[in-house]
Amino acid sequence: MASESLIGNSQQTKDIDGHFGISVWSVPDLAADEIANVCRIPHGRIRVATVGDIRAAGFTIISTPEHGYGHHNIVLGSLPDEATCDRLRSVFHDERDNPRKTTGA
Repeated sequence: MASESLIGNSQQTKDIDGHFGISVWSVPDLAADEIANVCRIPHGRIRVATVGDIRAAGFTIISTPEHGYGHHNIVLGSLPDEATCDRLRSVFHDERDNPRKTTGA
């Protein structure tokens, strides 16, 4: 997750939803691969983090169902600086193929 991408996505979220944030998907009791399929995550690559790890890093998560089933935003409070980008990156695992794209689901 390049800082430029996080900053750009955060600004886009502000323009759409009224707060700086990063778009994520979460569904209780489902594994990441199941979420990718059930929520029809459109991206070819995904990164995985737990809600607990995101919260432990000091971020708030809000539900944004108007963007689809399981959709949430990680609220950043302001346009992220490099320290915030580093903190965000620290909670996510390495990028990997989206199983929805590779399985044709």
